[in-house]
Amino acid sequence: MGQLEENEVAKQHHELCQALNIDSTTAMQAWSSYKDMSHHYLLEGSQLHWLGCSLYVSCRKATVPTVNTNRTIEGNLVCLTSLLKHCKMSMIHATPTKVFEFTWILFVLTKAEYLDVSNDLVDAFHLLIATCDLIYANVIQSKLKDLVNPEFPGMPAGFLSPATPRLTGVMHHIPFSRGLLRTKI
Repeated sequence: MGQLEENEVAKQHHELCQALNIDSTTAMQAWSSYKDMSHHYLLEGSQLHWLGCSLYVSCRKATVPTVNTNRTIEGNLVCLTSLLKHCKMSMIHATPTKVFEFTWILFVLTKAEYLDVSNDLVDAFHLLIATCDLIYANVIQSKLKDLVNPEFPGMPAGFLSPATPRLTGVMHHIPFSRGLLRTKI
């Protein structure tokens, strides 16, 4: 990446962080993650999408202090929908190909953040399953009928009904994911 292009991406990163009101520590971690990925891999497509994925991972790793001095909140409470909107990525108007690309980018960036996962094939596979499960749960919760095959035997009962089904996800079954993402889907 040339210096001019890197300056433009840095400007996009700064604007994205400002728009989402990201704290400076999380912003610096996201930028560091993005730069590390761009030096090791060819990041095809919109760099804003890659910035969004690195920011998402950094936001999930952040902790926020609470009024109670003994407790913190994991994650800095940045809304995924806002992040996607500011990165010009829409799950609502996404094609299956775009959902696949987003899922793969999220998997690759998350895997790069956790070296133990990168070195262990089983853990990497579990991360891939968890990433797919996260996206699948969001697609089901959002009732994006055009992205899923309603005849698939794994579809939750009542997917097409007005009531939204409650999904538990696979995250709590994967050992390393308890430290990676602490919330159930």
